[in-house]
Amino acid sequence: MLACSIHEYLSGPLGAHRAVLRRKDGPGGLLQFAWDVTTADFVQAEATGREEAMAAYPFGAEMFFQDYLALITGRLQVWDVAGGAMECWHIGRPLDSLVYAFFGIYGEHQRPDLAALSYATMAAGITAPAGTR
Repeated sequence: MLACSIHEYLSGPLGAHRAVLRRKDGPGGLLQFAWDVTTADFVQAEATGREEAMAAYPFGAEMFFQDYLALITGRLQVWDVAGGAMECWHIGRPLDSLVYAFFGIYGEHQRPDLAALSYATMAAGITAPAGTR
């Protein structure tokens, strides 16, 4: 709601793009997707430097491409990524951040299927005899 209610930020007047998801070290290098408040879609945007992105978007997250894939396929849980591998910025309260949004979308309470996959993967790695993985 905060993203929709603001109209200016550090670089001046805001357009429809209010948040950015930057995925680094993936195929093609850095990929940058902006959240469009008019369509609620993430659309590919021109990749910029981190400082430029932070000045242009009031909300943002940067994470490794492989961590994002692991998150959406259940090989990692959101708290595995949000603890240190994901860098975020936001205005407002902590609950206004993309980290909180990721917990709301991919957290165990919303996606128990992904949590079960993560636990199964972890259990297989812990219980497998050495040299059998």
